[in-house]
Amino acid sequence: MARYNFVYKVTNLVNGKIYIGKRSTNDLNDGYLGSGLLIKKAILKYGKENFKREIISFHDTSENALKEEEKIVDEEFIRHKRNYNLCVGGKGTWPPSALIFTKERREKISKSLSGRIVTEDTRNKLSKNISGENNPYHKSKNRKNPMQGKKHSLKTKEIMSKKSKKRLSNKENHPMFNKCHSIETKKKIADKNRGLKHSENSKNKRRMNFLKKFGVENISYVMGKQVLYKGKVFTAKEWSNILKCKYSEIGYKAHNLIEGFSYV
Repeated sequence: MARYNFVYKVTNLVNGKIYIGKRSTNDLNDGYLGSGLLIKKAILKYGKENFKREIISFHDTSENALKEEEKIVDEEFIRHKRNYNLCVGGKGTWPPSALIFTKERREKISKSLSGRIVTEDTRNKLSKNISGENNPYHKSKNRKNPMQGKKHSLKTKEIMSKKSKKRLSNKENHPMFNKCHSIETKKKIADKNRGLKHSENSKNKRRMNFLKKFGVENISYVMGKQVLYKGKVFTAKEWSNILKCKYSEIGYKAHNLIEGFSYV
């Protein structure tokens, strides 16, 4: 059982915003500032040194401390823009009302952000806030990424793949739907990949994934204009039918993926 049970207030010394919470601990100087979504983001943005914690009241039990917190953090309190609390009573109800995005709310947000231009200065500030020692997983924080040194199981990968395929079955859900990379972005991608060499293992995987995509397997070899597939020789035109693509697209789709492939 924790030695201390209390209700506390955390104040942002930069903008004056506050957060009310309940804490049960054996160390009054544990440096805990809260686990709420907004307060955690604010700490990452401004740094722990810009927050001050004050104890409002001590209580005999954790339950009594929670009841006191519920008296303070009510509906009216969470509607106030000068605090970081999202839930009534701080019970951690999920999702909090502030994070429930109805269709009307999404349309309102979309309308407010439409045509918004993020300046280069703002981009640099955002980048600085999460770069280097400001990154929550920087080595100076003595924190490890939850997946560091771990791998997803095959079952988990399969579940993630199914969910992703279901989500992207509707083209409009794709993040690049009706969009295209700017010339600057394309140049960055090209510069990053320039000189990159794939291992033979990587090349083979790409070839096999390409073939599986079109339901074509057991390719013995591809040589010039002919393909030996399941003991039968096909012309490039017949091969285009196997790949289910236009005759003129064969070279574009198969170039560098199938060894020995060439235009007819």
